[in-house]
Amino acid sequence: MNHRLVRGTLLVIGMFMLFLGTETPACAQGSIVYHAPVNVSLYSAGGTPYTYGIDMNSDGTEDFVFRAYTSFAIYSTTGGLTVGIPKGGNDVGNWSIPLLDGYSIGPFLDDPLQWTSSYQAAFPPDYWIGASLHVSNDLGIYGYWVTPIGTFLTASVGVQFTLEDGAHYGWIRVSTPAIVNGGVIEDWAYNSVPGQPILAGQVPEPSTWILLTGGIMLLAFRQSRWVPSLVSSG
Repeated sequence: MNHRLVRGTLLVIGMFMLFLGTETPACAQGSIVYHAPVNVSLYSAGGTPYTYGIDMNSDGTEDFVFRAYTSFAIYSTTGGLTVGIPKGGNDVGNWSIPLLDGYSIGPFLDDPLQWTSSYQAAFPPDYWIGASLHVSNDLGIYGYWVTPIGTFLTASVGVQFTLEDGAHYGWIRVSTPAIVNGGVIEDWAYNSVPGQPILAGQVPEPSTWILLTGGIMLLAFRQSRWVPSLVSSG
């Protein structure tokens, strides 16, 4: 048997499968669909509003919008929900709650967390009110995303949005600083299976193609070390 031919064949197969692995979108393996980091900075001192839309499933529709203005908030014009709690009293809207990695985002949430909605206010026109991450003004800095001065809080906003097949759950990772209204939108993911939860920070499992390719390449490497011993033994 020509062991050099075997080794060469394995190497070719390995490289071919590695190519296939790179062509398979790593963001869509299994049920978790992941959007690679965008790292969008969104800050406002209160004079001008800045927004950034999130299209969770890349279908051309903005499911959620972050706004930095007189507060740093997230809202949805398409019926999307976020994990939070009502502000209570005369204050409208909701407070967004930062979720640490591993928290289960799904139909059922730990009390007092709940799914909160957005709504369109009468004044000013086309102004949407959703969940505030934090507020910074002359009265101080408050909200659940407040962090000590000089530091950042990095966590996830839990989200729910509806497609034709039902409700889907996901997370959007955000970093917020102290003092100013705003933060950094980092990345996001959602569960493509309707009604099924996702863990905050959860990303797809390693690709089967990559694992299989690694095994073939390891076998080829072992063959390259094994052939000389056969030759020397006559």
